Amino acid sequence: MRIVMRLAGVIVSGLLLTAPVARAAEWFVDPGTGTITKVLATGAAPGDTLTLGKGTYYDNVSLPDGDWTLRSVVPGVAVLDGTNTDSVIYARTGNLVLDGLILQHGRGHNYEDSPSFRAGGAVCIRGFEHFSSLTAIECVFRDNELVGSDQVLHGGAVYAEGLVWCVLEACVFERNFARSGGTDVEFESGGMDLRIERCVFRSGASVDRGEGMVVGPIDGTTEVRDSQFFGPGSVGFGGRYIDVERCWFQGAALGFSDWNLAVPGRVRCVSNFLVGSPTERGRLQPTIVASEVAFERNTIAFVDVSVWGGHAARYTFRANALLDVSGSFTLQPGSSMTCTVAWPSLPEDYYGLLQTDSTVVIVDPAFCDSTEWRLRPNSPCLDGTLCSEPIGASEACDESPTLRLGWGALKDRFK
Repeated sequence: MRIVMRLAGVIVSGLLLTAPVARAAEWFVDPGTGTITKVLATGAAPGDTLTLGKGTYYDNVSLPDGDWTLRSVVPGVAVLDGTNTDSVIYARTGNLVLDGLILQHGRGHNYEDSPSFRAGGAVCIRGFEHFSSLTAIECVFRDNELVGSDQVLHGGAVYAEGLVWCVLEACVFERNFARSGGTDVEFESGGMDLRIERCVFRSGASVDRGEGMVVGPIDGTTEVRDSQFFGPGSVGFGGRYIDVERCWFQGAALGFSDWNLAVPGRVRCVSNFLVGSPTERGRLQPTIVASEVAFERNTIAFVDVSVWGGHAARYTFRANALLDVSGSFTLQPGSSMTCTVAWPSLPEDYYGLLQTDSTVVIVDPAFCDSTEWRLRPNSPCLDGTLCSEPIGASEACDESPTLRLGWGALKDRFK
């Protein structure tokens, strides 16, 4: 174990002097059993950075209140193993930053005041009534499990409550499990802002495994971009302002909700792929009470839709490409569908949206590939005859969305 102290500077009479009190330190921690906990017990203090070398750290880390950074000296070489006994990391108040780590074999933290509740296989943050945040960059959360029949189990990889904000960037979630809900991630935070970018969620979920990702009813902003979500199972986003752009949902149930807010807000779902297959259909299930909702330039294929709009909700569907989409709409006056290509038909409930608009046509979108859903160059979605903009999220056959969004490189790095 090595330590590098970072000292505060004080200016006196134009000279820069070194203050005698250390403001922060960087600790270099060797792999092994309990080595992170030992550093915390022998001198590390809130505000410090723990830098982990190559190897496996067998530990269940309980962080003292305050700000902490845990980072791998090189992304992907430091493995934190929870030894199948507790959360890999447990924290309460403070700002937690995780950088380049692999977190595995966590089993969740038992709440002392609620023994029947266990949460957060890899990371459990109980920041309720505190000011806390989580930032995870280039991390892998894998093989974390919450199982058992005598407890309520939430957040297979991450469970957090009471956060002010959370950032997940370039992270991979795989083979995580929670019996009650939130197979990968679950948040319960009243005023949280959430940002997810360039992440891959592939633990999946099914009816008996709970939901894949749950963002509780939050009075904040949810931004999700350039990420992949694989079913079966559901992905739910809550908040007053929700933006989902350039994402891939495969065989999943995608939902949005402002149910507990009932205040004006906005939901934007733009340039996404929501796709299933003839044998494993996807689902689209927004439940909106008061927000303006826009679905624009999405590719939706082999999906069952159940859309509900409350007393003040307004839906705008524009420039979407639909293939074998079925389901029902319960919408308020003022909702609309324009610039849409659908095949082989629209369900009966859709026609109430069309009115006399001539830019919605029943024609084959001419997808050339059912794995990346690209379009043929002569597709009616691309030729500009219906709208001045392309329809759907697909590119022409000579460009791969996977490469364009950088998913391939991300998956190769952590496979």
